[in-house]
Amino acid sequence: MSVQIQAQVTLVTGDSYKLNEKREISFYVPEDYSKEKTYPLLLC
Repeated sequence: MSVQIQAQVTLVTGDSYKLNEKREISFYVPEDYSKEKTYPLLLC
């Protein structure tokens, strides 16, 4: 199955207490994002 998503990427850097290092997390936000809609959360 192939899914194409039009999205913008938001990069967040946070601290990992277990690994004692900084980690970068990328969030893909839909181009037509709206606070009134709900969206699935995909973890890869």
